[in-house]
Amino acid sequence: KMLKAAAVEAVSESTVASANAPAPKPSAIRGFITEAEKGEVKQRTTSGKSKVVTRDSDDSAVYESRDTADAVIHRNYIKKN
Repeated sequence: KMLKAAAVEAVSESTVASANAPAPKPSAIRGFITEAEKGEVKQRTTSGKSKVVTRDSDDSAVYESRDTADAVIHRNYIKKN
């Protein structure tokens, strides 16, 4: 359900202009990821077997789901407007 909702939101917010925009260069992507990982770290336990680690800054946010061994299960990078 969450995946479907995210897909619907992404499609509804897309525009023709953004569809025609050039793809970002790999160096720009690496720079974004590096800067995003420098955000303020907050951690919360979601259940006995997992936790969420958030890195938040003015321009971006990173959300990580981790298991009890602290292995990353899922990581999501978000660029803020």
